[in-house]
Amino acid sequence: MKWNESLADKARSLIFGEKKYTQFTLEEKKIVDFYQQRKLEEDAVILPNTHAALEQAEIEQMLLKRYKLQ
Repeated sequence: MKWNESLADKARSLIFGEKKYTQFTLEEKKIVDFYQQRKLEEDAVILPNTHAALEQAEIEQMLLKRYKLQ
């Protein structure tokens, strides 16, 4: 994917818009995930409403369950 400011704007509008990541089309997910990867590499941040955010929440839930069982 050739990245440009137009795609960055689209990614930001999707991430901070009303639709949830699970409601995005495959193309929208691709744009958001590519933007997330760039932000992770540049700023070491996980943005909300991205696949990375969903994975992080899932890991946190697994850890919480593990600590509650101990």
